[in-house]
Amino acid sequence: MSIPPGFNTVTPYFVVTDAGSFVHFLVQGLGGTETCRTMWPNSLIRNVQVKLGTSTVMVNEATERYTSMAAAYYLYVENTDASIATRAQTWGDA
Repeated sequence: MSIPPGFNTVTPYFVVTDAGSFVHFLVQGLGGTETCRTMWPNSLIRNVQVKLGTSTVMVNEATERYTSMAAAYYLYVENTDASIATRAQTWGDA
């Protein structure tokens, strides 16, 4: 299998609760570009692809079958303060 354009050898796939807010943070807070979105019939996010710099990450909504997963990543951004401010606005914390 070849690596699709915009992807790298390692591609994070985030399974999270409130995927819409997480995608909003990736786009508004980290400067990502949403490149693809598919939804389940119940309006939950099935898959969203967001390009961040030279990488693409994928996100889907946690469900009973696919529960949210813990993980840790380093994300390098141009303006840390602006990214943190957007996160606080998105999730309502400081």
